Amino acid sequence: MSVPAAHPWLDGESDVGGLMRERDWSASPLGPPDTWPQSLRSVVGLLLGSKFPMFVAWGPELGFLYNDAYAEILGKKHPAALGARFHDIWAEIWPDIWPLIEAAMDGRASFRADLPLLMNRQGYDEQTWFTFSYSPVRDERGETAGMFCACMETTERVRGERRQAFLFELDEALDELESAEDILAASAGALCNHLDADRVHWAEVEAEADAFEVRHEYARPGVAGLAGRHRLSDFGQSLIAEMQLGRTVAVEDAAPSAQARDGAEPAFGRTLMRGVLAIPLFRGGAWRMALCVHTLAARRWRPDEMELIREVAERAWTRAQRAEAEEHVRTSEARLRALVTSTSDMVFRMSPDWRELLQLDGRGFLVDTDSPSVDWPGTYLFPEDRALVNAAVSAAVAERSVFQLEHRVRRVDGSAGWVHSRAIPILDAQGAITEWFGAATDVTARKAAEQHLRLMVNELNHRVKNSLATVQAMTAQTLRRGDIPDDVRETLTSRLMALASAHDVLTDERWSGADLRDLVLQAAAPYVSLSGSSPFSVAGPPVFLPPKTAIAMALAFHELTTNAAKYGALSAPGGKVAVEWTVDGGGDTRRLALTWRESGGPPVRPPTRRGFGTRLIERGLSAELQGRVTLDYAAQGLVCTLDARLPAIVTGAWTA
Repeated sequence: MSVPAAHPWLDGESDVGGLMRERDWSASPLGPPDTWPQSLRSVVGLLLGSKFPMFVAWGPELGFLYNDAYAEILGKKHPAALGARFHDIWAEIWPDIWPLIEAAMDGRASFRADLPLLMNRQGYDEQTWFTFSYSPVRDERGETAGMFCACMETTERVRGERRQAFLFELDEALDELESAEDILAASAGALCNHLDADRVHWAEVEAEADAFEVRHEYARPGVAGLAGRHRLSDFGQSLIAEMQLGRTVAVEDAAPSAQARDGAEPAFGRTLMRGVLAIPLFRGGAWRMALCVHTLAARRWRPDEMELIREVAERAWTRAQRAEAEEHVRTSEARLRALVTSTSDMVFRMSPDWRELLQLDGRGFLVDTDSPSVDWPGTYLFPEDRALVNAAVSAAVAERSVFQLEHRVRRVDGSAGWVHSRAIPILDAQGAITEWFGAATDVTARKAAEQHLRLMVNELNHRVKNSLATVQAMTAQTLRRGDIPDDVRETLTSRLMALASAHDVLTDERWSGADLRDLVLQAAAPYVSLSGSSPFSVAGPPVFLPPKTAIAMALAFHELTTNAAKYGALSAPGGKVAVEWTVDGGGDTRRLALTWRESGGPPVRPPTRRGFGTRLIERGLSAELQGRVTLDYAAQGLVCTLDARLPAIVTGAWTA
């Protein structure tokens, strides 16, 4: 039975009004609109013309009518709810709202703010919050014949407020903790309780060994824990592949029947998991940790829940890394103090340009310096030895390399002695020298000083790595500020990781330099699959680079791989990168010719502007290697070529 179009209160652009005009009202407790009293027609005309969510429930059975804005609140209950009984539509929340309905039908209005209601409007239960008023509606006789509601869903606001309150309380709680283990354990417990989950744990990942170890776990009473070592592949290749790409994995129902095809049925069945959400975390370009949330029942993960879990994962792990780095620094400093106390070596600190001696413990062999001194050459060096020392210092500062020299010194009593001095540069996140830290050994009699010196150097190398780790952790925490763009955060973090990785290579070589092959393979490492396949092909003879040159090359390779992953060959399946180099000439005329060639990626277009990465590659390498760098944005793939003087010794040949 169609409603005549003559009813002006059903005219207009309202979608729900159109449905009312075309609806068969024979099964509705309201009856056909021709029979509706004028009071009901007036209310319906009012709500259909409003953009605010409204409904009216009329008659003994509370027939339900609403507008377009309220239809969005109904979800999948619309349009079947149109003209249906109020109770049938919202049966799941009826016990919560019936007292308010009863009051309205008794002539009393009511108002509620942020009332929690567990609704099922999309086929699953979800916690919602609403602010609304219920008002009685009177008919022509002045008697209450129905109720009118104007409402506003406040679910997103309430969730946001609760999320911020939770993060604030979590930050306060974690601020009180010093150890990495306590931080991770506390964050797991807080997250499990906040999400009403059954189990939350941190897993240390060893992807290359197809293994992970569950640690720092929190489980509800009666829920079995998973502490111990497990195989990654037991949980399905597709799930692991997603996490290796850095993606959040959300499983609504991990029932064995749904996972059998992926080979994960035994593992999921054994752990009793149904709802699973896992966040992978990376360090140094490698997958090292995961935060996992489990429920024993199937669960639909909301986007805001996934965002919250990722934020907790990043906050807590950043804090844990910082705590770990600080503990390493404390341990390192304690070792160093013990070493300095127990050894006869003299320990000193110099300003970045060596103009000031910041501190020197002379051990009774040299005059102690407790405050900065600019006259240290006059105090410790004989005039005829200053040119030799200055030349070695200038070379070390220019190359940002280790200072090492055996030279004469003026002892406390004014007599001449011999020391073997060695100092290493302490670098900040940008690679600038902040100070030099070194030791001087009395080699006048040469007893067992060389052994002490080697021990000191190893400790100093360890301090450099710990200092870089602290800088990385502090930078990551600072970048959590909401006003810093994501691209800035990701770019700076990845560059710090590249710098730290380059220093790892240099530290392994005792800061004597680094092999070009190692730098290329280091840049390619994040793109090597578990099976060992790689999109990179690398060929060239051994080339050993000095520290400053090695850092410049490592940063350039990082920029090239980052660009390739975002826009070039590494952004598409089947993309390839070929890195090849040759060495020509001999002696001081040796030259390095290196080519980075991409293929198989999307079509390449020249950039509209040159960013920091491009300038670093073109200008930085050119200046450092005294050569020429060109970037060819060919349509089939970027080609970067380098032609430079080579200060390294080349022997043998290598191809991979």
